[in-house]
Amino acid sequence: MNNFEPILDSTSPDAVYDPYSELKKYPQWILHRDKLPCNPHTGLVCDAHDPGVWMSWEQVQAAHAQFPGHGLAFVLQKNDPFFFLDIDKCLINDQWSPGALSTLAMVPGAMNEVSISGTGLHAIGRYSERVEHSCKNTGNAMEFYTEGRFVAIGNMATATGSSATVVDVRPLVDMYFPPSRELDMPWSTVPVAEWKGIEDDNQLIERMVKTQGSGVFGGKATIAQLWYNDEAALAKCYPAQNERDPYDRSSADAALAFHLAFHTGKNHQRIFELMWKSGLRREKWQSHKSYLAMTVSSAVNKCTAVYGAQQVELRTEPLPADLGGSPVVRERGITVIGLDQMKKVFEPFVYISRSHEVFDLRNGARYGPAQFKATMGGLRFMGEPTAKSVKEETNAFLAFTENTLYEFPKVWDLEFMPDKPPGTVIQKDKFLYLNSYIPRPPITRK
Repeated sequence: MNNFEPILDSTSPDAVYDPYSELKKYPQWILHRDKLPCNPHTGLVCDAHDPGVWMSWEQVQAAHAQFPGHGLAFVLQKNDPFFFLDIDKCLINDQWSPGALSTLAMVPGAMNEVSISGTGLHAIGRYSERVEHSCKNTGNAMEFYTEGRFVAIGNMATATGSSATVVDVRPLVDMYFPPSRELDMPWSTVPVAEWKGIEDDNQLIERMVKTQGSGVFGGKATIAQLWYNDEAALAKCYPAQNERDPYDRSSADAALAFHLAFHTGKNHQRIFELMWKSGLRREKWQSHKSYLAMTVSSAVNKCTAVYGAQQVELRTEPLPADLGGSPVVRERGITVIGLDQMKKVFEPFVYISRSHEVFDLRNGARYGPAQFKATMGGLRFMGEPTAKSVKEETNAFLAFTENTLYEFPKVWDLEFMPDKPPGTVIQKDKFLYLNSYIPRPPITRK
């Protein structure tokens, strides 16, 4: 669906204005396929930021005809005046979301187009002043770039506005893309005080590679795939950015370093030494002396929790007096839940391993995976940051049961114990059992 109408050239009521006219003046065009940059001379995957593969608009048109399965792409670089705003998955019930439209209104007159997927919107224009900014707003599924990015041109038939329009992007940046400020930790040779992990390297590696999830909730490579350099798996998770490498090696390096930061308690030196023991080690680490140290430092700066620091204690005291009350009604919409908020949202629940269910301590309800996911529908649960973004999980059951940054309550089974306070956990035959007794309010007869 396209809610936009073509804009007519004000100098000629019969001619349709070309929204891409300003972009076409710059010889920074390439091709793309399957979200990968491609050399318009060969049609093969390339380094998008190699000026040697760029073409003019006229040249790339001929290349596009030669490789019809490819799409057109423009490369943003520091010396050009353009910005690119990408709003993803904002088509809801065949209508553009109010949030997406209000965001576009912050770059008035800029060129707008529908993305290739048909569910997102792009805006491209000229910035009036270069401002420092971050690039991703994961909570609102938006990205913003002024350099170092190739832009896959969307459905050109939907375009409106003009890429020549000059826009003050500061209000947009201040609201959605403020520059990130990382607190640099000094290089350490010991873990942080709250870490309670494994000190022996071999034992630590053995435990890490057995971890099934990727990051907090999955969606990227597992620790084992990273540690053993599983090229086929890594190519799917981190697509190659050039013709030389089978996958994006820098993203894989950053991902493994982040896992190690969590498991070593942010011990820079230990992370550095373990990285060299992994299958990811490569010549660049030796030839570019500062690269690996910078990767390790960045991972530590982004790591917000360490192993063993926040082990949850199962409830052994009676629940509040309003036990059994209905959940608080919350406003619908895209809501990103961080770790602290997750603790509050999941506070009434306990995972029951034997039945693979979640038990609600307020009213005794039992939710299977699909039921729990639906009950928490509309929330996005924040995961671990990667080199380029922050992961999110929309499946509440996975966020609750497979979270590796915080261990939510888990027991083997339920046991009815009316003589004990609700929520009490006992150990029997090396298994934990949760009291399933929920007191009911007395019935008042009229």
